[in-house]
Amino acid sequence: MRLVGASKASIRLPFLLETAFSAIVGSLLAGAVLAGVKGYLVDEIIATRFLFTSFFGWEAVQEAILISTAAGLALALFASWIGISRHLKA
Repeated sequence: MRLVGASKASIRLPFLLETAFSAIVGSLLAGAVLAGVKGYLVDEIIATRFLFTSFFGWEAVQEAILISTAAGLALALFASWIGISRHLKA
């Protein structure tokens, strides 16, 4: 792409968008698994057998999903940026 006159930004953008899309899809899948585990395993099985303690609520699940989504997106974009920058040095 550099040989036909594309700028570094126009080369970098598709890779960063693909990385962001993959990170968000992955975080949605992980969030669905986390919500499923909370809804089924914790609420229906464990909480009914261990009545002497309280377990985490849905607010904690939402916070965990948001934090893991933001951290995963930031780390994926950073890694992609570094990987692309190594090939765009010239």
